[in-house]
Amino acid sequence: ADRVIVGNEVLAEWAHGHAADVRIVPTCVEPVDYDVRTDWEIGDAGPVLGWIGSPATERYVLDIAPALAEVHRRTGARLHMISGAGPVPSPLAAFTDKTTWTPAAERAIATWDVGLMPLRDGVYERAKCGYKLLQYAASGVPAVGSPVGANQVILNGMDGLAPATADDWVDALMTVIAEPARRRCRRAAAGLDVAAQYSYAAWE
Repeated sequence: ADRVIVGNEVLAEWAHGHAADVRIVPTCVEPVDYDVRTDWEIGDAGPVLGWIGSPATERYVLDIAPALAEVHRRTGARLHMISGAGPVPSPLAAFTDKTTWTPAAERAIATWDVGLMPLRDGVYERAKCGYKLLQYAASGVPAVGSPVGANQVILNGMDGLAPATADDWVDALMTVIAEPARRRCRRAAAGLDVAAQYSYAAWE
């Protein structure tokens, strides 16, 4: 190919072995498509953790199921999954609600207290572009994600936490849940700035 367009540095490094002209255009988000959270107090029903994805990537949530169960035990936190049709995976069933994805369902992200993006550290995962984090950023929701590939750059920009182990996931989630609402608001503001940087308008 005369020119190859890729979404991140990992893909660019690979593509440079096959083409001389490689350009990075990151995965973008359309901020106006998302409702934005405006109140960062945790509701009386307890914290809401959220994840959006597909059945093929639900395995990453299962990887941190013990950590999520521990946070649920300590705080009463519930998990809201937006994914394909099908039951909640059994290790999560006791504290999880699931919504079948539609474009309109993405507006529920703004009701979450923390958005999650767990990943394994593999070749496929390092090549991903962090779209979930951009959706959380556009919704004004603090994020916790694995420091893998593009995730690390996006998390740094949106003042997110980047746990690497199961214990780290518990600590990171407890940190965000326990901190004052004004601190979560600052994380959200950083995320909104990131969403603007990764918007279609910024990159066209």
